[in-house]
Amino acid sequence: MTAMAVLAVFAMGLRWSEWILSGELLPIVREASLLITLFLLAVAVAINVFSTTTDLSERIVGTVILYLLIGMIWGITYMAIASRHPDAFTQINPVALPITNWLYFSFVTLTTVGYGDILPVSRLARALATLEALIGQLYPAIIIARMVSMPRS
Repeated sequence: MTAMAVLAVFAMGLRWSEWILSGELLPIVREASLLITLFLLAVAVAINVFSTTTDLSERIVGTVILYLLIGMIWGITYMAIASRHPDAFTQINPVALPITNWLYFSFVTLTTVGYGDILPVSRLARALATLEALIGQLYPAIIIARMVSMPRS
């Protein structure tokens, strides 16, 4: 808990530093602080989900929240990649796409639907999309196995 509190204060400090940083650093700081915050939230939810003292209904809700947080973290990561490397994805103008488009691409990848309207082109973007698709396949299997094996409270 102490480490998470320190990281949360660090993320807030990054966000507050936007007031004094130059214009080109603002998107980097914004994305970094958002990713750190969502990651900390995901860790906190995961701790509660895998705790043996947590009620079964809370575990189930926590697993859904954790799945959604994973999709959001990947979506922001894709947005950060596209803003630094505009040719990383096949889109007319990936930098101008709002965050909702990147969240859409993330959840399409996480659920392995793959409509094909946004495609990763660069090596980094492809590697991350592949990793997210693997997580999307393994997460439900691992969570179901863990839920079944945990004692009920």
